[in-house]
Amino acid sequence: MRRGVATSVRATEWMLEAPGRLQKTTTALPVPAPGEILVTSVAGAVSPGTERVLLHGTCPTAPASAYPRQPGYLNIVVIRDAADRTLIGERGVATLGHRDHALIPYHRFVRIPPGLPDD
Repeated sequence: MRRGVATSVRATEWMLEAPGRLQKTTTALPVPAPGEILVTSVAGAVSPGTERVLLHGTCPTAPASAYPRQPGYLNIVVIRDAADRTLIGERGVATLGHRDHALIPYHRFVRIPPGLPDD
């Protein structure tokens, strides 16, 4: 039995609850179902300009009704677990925001060719 059994992975993520209010949460993640993968973030992109105005509530395109929102962009990730065990260890790119681990559909993972550095 794989689905529904908690793994030892606890994901930490940062959410902008409201302008000026950043919230850190930790959640236990389940084992991936078929078609899902559990990824670990190796590096994440930050946009200081965009994320600063979102944090301070001064972004003209993000009214207060746009919160809560997940800041962050693309991440370099490694597949940590998958129903298809042959995928474990593959490196790729996925949009996770600012979190260290996530359970995502495999189709949201773009493989990085072997030999390319993370940067």
